[in-house]
Amino acid sequence: MKSYKPLFNAILFILLFSSCRPFSKESYLEKYGEFINEISNNSSHFSDKEWKSADEKFIKFNDKWYDHFKDELTWQEKLTTTKYNVQYSFYKTKTGAMDFFNSHLKGDYEKLKDRIKYYKENKMDGEIQNLLDKAKVMGDSSVTMIQGLIKDIEKETGK
Repeated sequence: MKSYKPLFNAILFILLFSSCRPFSKESYLEKYGEFINEISNNSSHFSDKEWKSADEKFIKFNDKWYDHFKDELTWQEKLTTTKYNVQYSFYKTKTGAMDFFNSHLKGDYEKLKDRIKYYKENKMDGEIQNLLDKAKVMGDSSVTMIQGLIKDIEKETGK
């Protein structure tokens, strides 16, 4: 008696694999947009495993499937795919930057915030100006960050 299980498994695999692939440029653009929307809504909560899966899917959209449909795409549609590429890169970079901040800088940031709060509560405006002067030497972004901290503390304390 012949077993049809290997044949059945092969057909099932082909159906599952092909169901993931867009069959028209319209479905490609729609599915790519849905993918980017999903990344936009959920990327801040992605684990490393989820990012790996998203990267694999992005490569399919950006390389494999784009190459398949690129001759059919209008210049506006090509511009849309470029926009999706930039958006994906933005969310991926943003998540990496937040991870870096949380891992390496957040503790120092919180210490600086506590220090400024202490200076404000004890009316040590000269010390705050000293911090701002040092930050100015380090760069304008440091000054902006410290000024933002001061405003946040003033809102919290009502001073």
